[in-house]
Amino acid sequence: MIFDRITLPVNEIPKFWLNILPSLPEPLPDPIPKIGEKPCREKVLKMFESSWTKEALWQEYAPVARVRVPDEVLEYYIRVGRPTPLYRARRLEEYLRTPARIYFKREDMLPTGSFKLNTIIPQIYYAKKEGFEFIVSSTGAGQTGSAVAAVARAMGFKAKIFMVRSKYKSAPLRGTFMKLCGAEFTPSPSPETEIGRKYYSVNPEHPGDLEICAKEAAEWAQKSKFKAYVVKGSFFNFVILHQTIIGLEVKKQLETIDETPDVLIGCVGAGSNFLGLTLPFVHDVIKGKGNYKFIAVRSDVCAPEINGEYRYDLLAPDTEGPLYKMYTLGVTTEVPPIIAEGLRHHFSSPILSYLVNKKIVKVVAYKEKEALKAGALVMGLENFIPAAESSYAIKAAIDEALKAKETGEEKVIVANISGNGFLDLAGYAQVLGLEK
Repeated sequence: MIFDRITLPVNEIPKFWLNILPSLPEPLPDPIPKIGEKPCREKVLKMFESSWTKEALWQEYAPVARVRVPDEVLEYYIRVGRPTPLYRARRLEEYLRTPARIYFKREDMLPTGSFKLNTIIPQIYYAKKEGFEFIVSSTGAGQTGSAVAAVARAMGFKAKIFMVRSKYKSAPLRGTFMKLCGAEFTPSPSPETEIGRKYYSVNPEHPGDLEICAKEAAEWAQKSKFKAYVVKGSFFNFVILHQTIIGLEVKKQLETIDETPDVLIGCVGAGSNFLGLTLPFVHDVIKGKGNYKFIAVRSDVCAPEINGEYRYDLLAPDTEGPLYKMYTLGVTTEVPPIIAEGLRHHFSSPILSYLVNKKIVKVVAYKEKEALKAGALVMGLENFIPAAESSYAIKAAIDEALKAKETGEEKVIVANISGNGFLDLAGYAQVLGLEK
């Protein structure tokens, strides 16, 4: 019997996260504290002291190659379903008539519907350990918010979550889930913060974006009467560190079936799910121990690595710092709403930007309709519902499989399914003309 579901026993769950920073050929460029100042990571970390945990401040530029996963976090990982399975997409292969072997890493099977739990669990664990009293978060597509609401409740916290309004309107049940978990929930921009009122007063139906949303969360936390921890998103090094649990599991899973990947693929907003899958393999490439192709997949409306510049820029409008060296479209660029809200960033993380600049990672971009058509194809053939964001990775995997068909090569393709798309179905219907 052929088994297409590759699992790991719980006792083989990785006990360490992988830190790529010590392995990079040269140091990651330091951030700049404020406009007009010189790069200085120490000053930037000092700016974060009130809203970051001490552990996060250390992990952001940790000098060690491995960081131990706390036992309590490992137990929580196992409770929510880690290690997640790796699936062979055999029916998709047969449909494409390709000699390639396609594997999907199924982060969508986690209970809140996405890979976000991999960092939310340790972030809130450290916040509790260090005496924070309240959890605050921004969320785009709602996957971070769902994870925050669930974990905060389980660990005894109250939570406040701001969600990008355009995505809330297309997937309101994510807001319902957060409320059911006991979180306070607010669409962004909102009248609850100074930055929110700037947009809300002009247009109460302003679609919002991730940068405005994040700034609202930070402002609300700063003015709160509680010692509030603000959950950090996919941009930061320590968040990416936590996500390497994905790729470390994949390495072990492929070893159990004697497979070596040729191509590793993930969709990209800021970059943490893609880097979570690929960094253990990037590490091998840097050390001369492997030869893999890495493909980061963007929406064509928001592809800073293709249409932007590699330079210092701000993370959010109406701020003076910090500034990071990264691929950016420009902090004031307005990006139109898309169904895959998690891909709608004007920038990419410093680590991803560095790897793209060094030509270690290739970036491709797709139109929304062609990506969602790929996601819909997989719904029927492989019988799971990929998040709108994940459909972009699926599209790239299909294209790589078709290239292998042309050349006759038995390529091994691994794509990360970052989230579940059950609450994205209205968006699929809208884009693919299925609303009638």
